[in-house]
Amino acid sequence: MLRKMLSKGTAVPSAIPTADLPAEPSPADDAPPSATDSAFGVDEPERIDFVARLPYELAVQIFKHMVGEGRTLMLVSKRWHTVAQDNELWKIAYERRFGLSKTQRERYYLKRDWRELMKVRMRLLENWRTGRVTASELAGHRDSIYCLQYDAEKIVSGSRDRTIRFWSMSTHECYRTLEAHERSVLCLQFDDKFLVSGSSDNTLIIWDVVSGEKLKKLTGHTQPVLDVRFNSEVIISGSKDSTIRVWDLHTGAPLRTIEAHRAAINALCIKDNLLASASGDCTVKLWEIAKGICVREFTGHSRGLACLQFDGEAVASGSNDRSVRMWNANTGELINEFKGHSDLVRTLAFDSDHLVTGSYDKTIKIFDRKTGDLLVDLRDAHRSWIFHIQIDAGKIVSASEDRKLIIWDFSDGEDVTDFL
Repeated sequence: MLRKMLSKGTAVPSAIPTADLPAEPSPADDAPPSATDSAFGVDEPERIDFVARLPYELAVQIFKHMVGEGRTLMLVSKRWHTVAQDNELWKIAYERRFGLSKTQRERYYLKRDWRELMKVRMRLLENWRTGRVTASELAGHRDSIYCLQYDAEKIVSGSRDRTIRFWSMSTHECYRTLEAHERSVLCLQFDDKFLVSGSSDNTLIIWDVVSGEKLKKLTGHTQPVLDVRFNSEVIISGSKDSTIRVWDLHTGAPLRTIEAHRAAINALCIKDNLLASASGDCTVKLWEIAKGICVREFTGHSRGLACLQFDGEAVASGSNDRSVRMWNANTGELINEFKGHSDLVRTLAFDSDHLVTGSYDKTIKIFDRKTGDLLVDLRDAHRSWIFHIQIDAGKIVSASEDRKLIIWDFSDGEDVTDFL
């Protein structure tokens, strides 16, 4: 009835309450909406803190899906701040950012303060970024040191003086020397049971890593053994004779010879069932170990390759063209190129944040792995060519023609055992 009367221009009966009609607009009504206005008018509706009404354990389960927003969550309210600091949430955040080290996996059942671990790790990253480091020298080899590997307790090094030396990580003293190769020890790898070394005498030797006893000598290469890697089943060696040889770890029996490259095979790396090889022929190849077939080839360097790392997702190689290239291991796509050295890049190592390189220009350089930016340049790190480096979250250990091992410690007094 009202609609009909209005359409004809009929006056509104006085019986209709004027309060039911909109008031005449005021100047304030023409103002633009405020950030505090709601769809229901200018009065803010009541806010309900659903987290405050949930059991603590359930709130934590919800926050697990928002771990990356921890700083924002803590600003919402006191309750959100409390839940966002739960130790389980910090563990998830740490694992997503850094993964879990061998030590952390072995001690997984222990209660830890993951927030504190995150703080320590972030302080370490700042030390790496700014070059806050102390250096300690280990001297004892009588000639160039070509190779090294270390763990939390020891450093093992191989030298042109034909020896393998064991050094205490805590005291820096040499406590064992192995001698059996007839020429330079060029490469080595150890685990908790075995040590395998390769030499310019064309042989490999399997040792008991605990007792130092020589177990087996492997012959077959016709030129120096330049790198060696092994897993729980096989030993894989690369040689100046351009072949890759596969051996049974437990019996020493030769299993397969792969005519792998057109020049010396200078570096190898194993990850699960795949092997990466780098050669003087300027290429990196990825092999399926069980079948001995090449599944991918990486090209781009203009001169021969000297070093390699492969972590299953990325492949990085250092070259006599003075650069490092990093590829996506699954697609072959070039991820980044790192430049800055003035001579052969002889050795490299990378983790989730850094790429570290050692060169014949006597420097060690630390790059941001993601951006390629040079962070730290350790000039005159050694007095001569740098042959090998290894890294972990707290340090670099380097070996050189100058007969020295150097430990570059970024911990600044922090206990980094948990990160190893």
